[in-house]
Amino acid sequence: MNKFLMRRIYGAGLFLLEKSHYLAAILAAILLIFSLRFIQLEDLLFQQAMENQDRIRGNLKMVLLVHRGADICLSGARLKDEELYLEGLDLLESAVGFAKNFHPKIQLKLDQEIHAQLLEVVQEAEQLNTLLFESEQEASLQKIDALAAKVDALSAIVLEKDSIYRNLLSSNNSEILDRVQQSKWFLGIIYGFLFALVAGLVSYSIYRKKARKALEESEEHYRLLAELSPNFIAVHCEGKFVFINRAGVELYGADSADQLIGKPVIDFVHPSFHELIRERIKKMEQEKVLAPFVEEKFIRLDGSTVDVEVGAQLCNYQGKQAVQVVAQDITARKQAEQERIVLSTAVGQSAETVLISDADDIIEYVNPAFEKSTGYSKEEAVGQNPAFLASGEHDQTFFNEILDTIKSGKVWQGRIVNRKKTGELFTEDITISPVRDDSGKVARFITNKRDVTQQLSLEEQLRQSQKLESMGVMAGGIAHEFNNLLSPILGYAEMLLERSAEGSNEQASLQQIHEAGLRARALVQQILAFSRKSMSERKQVQLEEIVKAAVEFLSQTMPATISIKQEFDPDLPGVLASPHELHQVIINLCINASHAMPEGGEIKICLKNEGFRDLINSHAQKVSGAFVGLSIQDNGIGIDQTTLANIFDPFFTTKEVGKGTGLGLSVVLGIVEQHHGIIHVESEPGTGSTFQLYFPAVEKKLPQMLDTSTKAVALGDERILLIDDEPTIRKVFAALLEDLGYQVTAFSDCGELLIAFKEHSRKFDLLVTDYTMPEMTGKQLTEKIKQIRADIPVILMTGYNEVVTKESIETWGFDALLMKPCQKDELSEVLRQVLDHAHANAVSSDSSSL
Repeated sequence: MNKFLMRRIYGAGLFLLEKSHYLAAILAAILLIFSLRFIQLEDLLFQQAMENQDRIRGNLKMVLLVHRGADICLSGARLKDEELYLEGLDLLESAVGFAKNFHPKIQLKLDQEIHAQLLEVVQEAEQLNTLLFESEQEASLQKIDALAAKVDALSAIVLEKDSIYRNLLSSNNSEILDRVQQSKWFLGIIYGFLFALVAGLVSYSIYRKKARKALEESEEHYRLLAELSPNFIAVHCEGKFVFINRAGVELYGADSADQLIGKPVIDFVHPSFHELIRERIKKMEQEKVLAPFVEEKFIRLDGSTVDVEVGAQLCNYQGKQAVQVVAQDITARKQAEQERIVLSTAVGQSAETVLISDADDIIEYVNPAFEKSTGYSKEEAVGQNPAFLASGEHDQTFFNEILDTIKSGKVWQGRIVNRKKTGELFTEDITISPVRDDSGKVARFITNKRDVTQQLSLEEQLRQSQKLESMGVMAGGIAHEFNNLLSPILGYAEMLLERSAEGSNEQASLQQIHEAGLRARALVQQILAFSRKSMSERKQVQLEEIVKAAVEFLSQTMPATISIKQEFDPDLPGVLASPHELHQVIINLCINASHAMPEGGEIKICLKNEGFRDLINSHAQKVSGAFVGLSIQDNGIGIDQTTLANIFDPFFTTKEVGKGTGLGLSVVLGIVEQHHGIIHVESEPGTGSTFQLYFPAVEKKLPQMLDTSTKAVALGDERILLIDDEPTIRKVFAALLEDLGYQVTAFSDCGELLIAFKEHSRKFDLLVTDYTMPEMTGKQLTEKIKQIRADIPVILMTGYNEVVTKESIETWGFDALLMKPCQKDELSEVLRQVLDHAHANAVSSDSSSL
């Protein structure tokens, strides 16, 4: 009966343990609790036993404590519950203490064997505690098997003890024997429990082996997955690599994982991230949380660095706490991000407009340059069609051609006139490029625009300047010949006038010829002024004085319906200029203004010390430093844009035939530019016109230049040496000089003149020479003359030469300059100034020699 019961209990325990070791542990605990109910039988049994009842009771109690403690210990070991395990170990130690208390009474060898086995079981259980919770699990599995063997041996001893107990009990009275027989089934339960415990240990061992195999399979599966991962995966324990996958080996530039395993992880991280890593590991250990992905830099074996994004979590590696790291190389991503930032910055800071629109040509993005050039904010532009900038200057056909081009995938380039938010028109050079998606379909359009309004204005100014330059070349080319023609006309007319009878018809005719010559000379001077080739004298002047003089003159000649208003800034600096030419500029502009107000109006003349700075800096001819601004404004009919583009062209006029030469504004432009100034015009039909002129200011007072204004004719008797290759000019000037009382020796050849001068150098008092001659220039001739006689004065007489300036006269050894054609009084004045100055120097030299 007992054996049958033990087999059934053993089989049931084995089945339950195979299915679930947790369920087997619960069943074993229930059986143990149930068996404790029969402890009271031990007292009756040992009370009625003869001399061995105390020993039998102690042995049984010790057996129960042993099995209960062993069961709880093994349950704690299986459940990895240290508290439960220590509870069972306390019961085993209690069993040892109980055995020691009965030790003096032990007489049978069998009891001693039970005691010895019990001590071994306790020792094994204590060792198992250390192995389970402080050391390696592989050793704990072996100890569990050993402990199961010890319990099996102890059970065998108990079975043997059972026979002895029955013999001992049989010698007692029948009542005790009956009760022992009645409790026989209890011993069967104990036997079954012991076998179930052994089966549980065996099953647990099998479970642990299966679990270990499953763990090994799981680890192998993890390793395969980690090796196949394209991302960096590594495990480090105690700060050193214990595993790294193939992607990690490649990331570090190693040949194999062996080059990295066992080495400190920190050695492969950039020093700037060391503190961050320590803090992340500390936080993971304290809070048991994942370390989120952050950017770091890894150091490769060759010393180079690589940008990575790193995440980490705690894990178990061979019974020890470790850290699993997952990283991704983000070098390409950071480079792309950097390129995106650079591109975004470049587009955002570009001076040219960038506009991005979708496939339906709806604006998605505009850069700050768009806002600056159009006046529309980004919010106002996004969501609109670019056509909202249309100026009306182009028809719909023009825009349809653009759309057809870009929607077909081609790039369109061209120039468009658009309208700003303020209503102002501006011109843009535009390139529209289609952007295709992965399927090849046009998905967006990128438009690059450049405001060329100012450029076109500068180009127009350049063309104007080139036209004027061409006219200047032409004017300079004809000035010399024209002046040569005028010289004999004026000269002979003046001499004949002096000899004609007062009031005669001959005198009247000669007077008409002379006045026509003077007008022709003035026209040449205008042409030269327009072409910036004139030789007018400059001195420091105050513009307000010239303006006041001009206004005084105009107030006497203009209609009463036109008023002139003047506004001057205080303390205006002076300018270096020709008073006559600036007077002419003001007169010309005011007369033009009066013509623009046939019904009357107001002319406003302003002088400013500052202002117009932006306008000047945007002009083709930039001005730096201080300047004086002169503006002449009218409220007349204004000028349309087409006419405005041509007003400075030579001979361009809107007046009727015979009422204008077309040189007025050309002369103004030439004079302004000759003075290194700028002129700018603003006008719209019906709003009047404003001419703004700017002249460089001169703060320092400059010395006045030689005054050559017309005075009374002065005569002389000195000996004049005259040379000119033009016979008519040579003859007329020789006649004029002789009329003034001078003795004239005239030459047409420089070589002959030099021979004559070498022979009689002291015979002549003055040399008058032309500049352009066949054999040599007047400058070269003067140098040779001065080598013969250094103190002889020389007057240069020329109709025009672009290399001759007021500044070059003294440098080249000339004492004065006479421009052809000149009148008799002008010639007389210059001659007397030079000769008187030479005589004074000669007297001073003689006095010094005495």
